[in-house]
Amino acid sequence: MNTRTIAAIALVAGLVVETQGFAQVAISTGTSASIATVAATTSDPEQAARKTWRSVMANIPVQGKGCFHASYPKVAWESEACKVAKPRNPPLHVNRTVGAPEAAGNDGDYVAQAQGLITFAAGQFSESGVTSETGVAACQECIVDGPLPNEYSLQINTNTNDYSAACGDYSNCIVWQQFIYSTDYFYRDEAALFMQYWLFNWTGKCPNGWMTSDTTSCYKNSNYASLPDIPVTQLSQVTFYGAANSDADSVGLQYGDDVWVVTANDSSSDNGRDNDTSGGGVDISSVWTQVEFNVVGDGNLAQASFNAGAQFNVLLTIEDGSQSAPACIPPQDGAGTTGESNNLTLGTCQTGVGNKVYLGCGDQDDCVPAIVTGPYIEFSEKRPSPIQVICAFCGSPVPNEPVSLQVAPLQKNSTVNFTRLNR
Repeated sequence: MNTRTIAAIALVAGLVVETQGFAQVAISTGTSASIATVAATTSDPEQAARKTWRSVMANIPVQGKGCFHASYPKVAWESEACKVAKPRNPPLHVNRTVGAPEAAGNDGDYVAQAQGLITFAAGQFSESGVTSETGVAACQECIVDGPLPNEYSLQINTNTNDYSAACGDYSNCIVWQQFIYSTDYFYRDEAALFMQYWLFNWTGKCPNGWMTSDTTSCYKNSNYASLPDIPVTQLSQVTFYGAANSDADSVGLQYGDDVWVVTANDSSSDNGRDNDTSGGGVDISSVWTQVEFNVVGDGNLAQASFNAGAQFNVLLTIEDGSQSAPACIPPQDGAGTTGESNNLTLGTCQTGVGNKVYLGCGDQDDCVPAIVTGPYIEFSEKRPSPIQVICAFCGSPVPNEPVSLQVAPLQKNSTVNFTRLNR
């Protein structure tokens, strides 16, 4: 798509094309991503304009490294100052002894196994019955304020079984990378969008700019973009993605009329440089073959605890240079790398490529499908609603007799709005 085409689309949609004072952009000429789009059309001109804006922005990748923001109806990326901060508490990698068997996350997720190297992964939820969520710390000292409402993170995580150039001479070293949206991760009432890099089985002192998690692990964060705390009841309006290539990695989030992107180096060549705040990476693009996506606790092995009756249907699409369905690795095989969890029970997982995905609707005639053009996995997770058993003779509830109640399917016109942001 060239600039003339973009301008024409924008004018038809009534969008404002503004470039002065905004970051220069490079127009994407590659194929469109394997991202689901809603099949239904709308007769509302304003909604149609917003859909067009999202499509336009999907073909305008940011240029350079840093933090960027775009807001409807302007068709341009605005460069914003990134922020630098260390986590409140040292983050922890997976601890296989923490978390109940029926909790998703913490070594118990579905994971997409790609046919080739992953360059792009995007996820979104369709939700039903979600009214509240509380972040529950895994240890007393992790969150000094105790359980907090609307405390969660969205995570896209890579595999942790490969050596990359970032390991240097340490042959037993393996790398891991997380793409994270975190509510209140650094400061209260401010969400952060960033990437976190890990070096496991590292020998000796961590590189300059890296922190030590234990005697054999080093980690660091990219700079981060400041975002609003998104209510957990509005996660169906969010598209979250991570991308990696040899030049740069990026994490992005679309919510309503706004899109944010953070880009940083993929190469490890900057690691160890004095005063390095640019986020020299771990060369994850050379080894990324598996991806995990979910809503979980907000770091430090925390759990995102949802209300009874909450249900999510999760769609994770990838680009791996193929048009072949990925494998869906089940939690029984120890799938997943995050140490955080939620209190939801996983349902079944489906995998495919280029298909209509109904995201758990019981009656497909009452559901707006998402059209997927590339490889994907789709799965459900829920917290059943307990109901009380009434004693037939005494008319009072029988204690401690919960019964699982099937969560109702998503309602008609529930939609999934996936938009490719940029590579």
